[in-house]
Amino acid sequence: MVPSDSRPPDDFQGEPGGGTENYDIEKLLEKRRRLDSILKNKFTRSITVMFSDIVGSTTIAEKIGDIAMRILLKEHNDIVIPEIKGNNGVFVKSIGDGTLSYFEKAGDALKAAIGIQRKLQEYHTKSNTGVPFELRIGLHSGNCIVEDKDISGDVVNVGCRFESLSDPSEIYLSEETYNALPDEDKILCAYVKTSQIKGKKDPYRVYKVLWREDNAVTGEEKHRPAAHQIASPAARLLVRKPGQDDYVVPIHGTELIIGRAAQSDLCLKEHFVSRQHARVFRKGEVYYAEDLGSLTGVEVNGKRIELAPLSDGDIIGIDAIAITFIYPDKEAAKDAVRDIDDTGLFRDDQSTYFVDVRPRCKLAVYFPNHTIEQHDIPKEGIVIGRCAECKVNLSDKRVSSRHARVWCTDNEIFIEDLDSRNGTSVDNKEISKGSAVKLKKRQKIEIGPYTLVVVAQSEEVNQETFQKSSGFFIEKLKGLWKQDDE
Repeated sequence: MVPSDSRPPDDFQGEPGGGTENYDIEKLLEKRRRLDSILKNKFTRSITVMFSDIVGSTTIAEKIGDIAMRILLKEHNDIVIPEIKGNNGVFVKSIGDGTLSYFEKAGDALKAAIGIQRKLQEYHTKSNTGVPFELRIGLHSGNCIVEDKDISGDVVNVGCRFESLSDPSEIYLSEETYNALPDEDKILCAYVKTSQIKGKKDPYRVYKVLWREDNAVTGEEKHRPAAHQIASPAARLLVRKPGQDDYVVPIHGTELIIGRAAQSDLCLKEHFVSRQHARVFRKGEVYYAEDLGSLTGVEVNGKRIELAPLSDGDIIGIDAIAITFIYPDKEAAKDAVRDIDDTGLFRDDQSTYFVDVRPRCKLAVYFPNHTIEQHDIPKEGIVIGRCAECKVNLSDKRVSSRHARVWCTDNEIFIEDLDSRNGTSVDNKEISKGSAVKLKKRQKIEIGPYTLVVVAQSEEVNQETFQKSSGFFIEKLKGLWKQDDE
């Protein structure tokens, strides 16, 4: 007998004679779909979450006692809550010695956070009796479940982490919040680091708000301009990736490093990005883009560069990623000196900063039927494998679908085994899977029954080319291929 509290609703009874346990799964799924739609449309909104927290509250409470701590919390609330409500925010609740609130607009959340820190600074300046304390504030934006008296979802969890990441008396915000800000508010923010957040696979970019109105501070802030002293927006980069939303990164200071390393100012996790790939820096009134010896190179407006001056709107290309440089002052950009001979930044030979982007090397393949194919090697490299999408298509069953990749920099050649089934050999020695190996020109590469060599773009390729490659005995291989054919 089925207990009364486990019976299905009236509209979900089972088939006749089948018992009440035989629920109609299709109706249940449709019911769930309707409920999910209601939850999404009625309760899910895009908001900015703000967490605040008193720094070292346990130590303070132990020092001043419970009554004094309760008074401090009231003074804290008298500062924080009016700023939240006065900037169109919703105060959700107190969490111990901190607060949780949310805002429909990221700009309002930023104003509230700045207002709180400034009011707290003013409170300590004017009060002779109050116990000094500092706040950490964190902001994060995204879709969230909003109820009458509470909010929930991943945005809340991440917002709490940003508050924990922030330094005392500081406001930290996520890249999502930074991108949601109006342009006039973005100039108040500076990128500070990329940080791994507990429970999250990918790292988050962390921004800091330059909220102070004077320079009466210590540490690095002594040398950073106050928010109201910034006369014009910082130079910035507009980053565009295929299939993703654009985002803006300001260039605070004299340089910005682009790379795959987590400590890079602009961290790009794509496999074709080197750990330290490029930098954008300022010398005098002129900004420059520089290739830091990357594997796949850097372009400016479609031309491969080692070092190049930047104008407003120039596009820095790193493979499929397009990064638009936006000059802080377009009038100044027009007047900036562009005489590269006077910069002192180039090599002694004063060679042009643009690099020839035509393929410098090509891959020659010797087939079992004794034919030869030649393939140019573009900057992004060339993939070798059995699948039709591979530029170098080798149909033998001993070749994996995506077997290996070869690419060239200005001065070096590399090969990587893409975790193939039967391996890749260079000069009769199998290379490690997943790591790049530097090649010499004419060095023999073996993949299944095929032999490959990398040669100069201008070199004529014939059987003699393979005979000259190290360790290659063409007559012996001909005999092996003949046995395979039989």
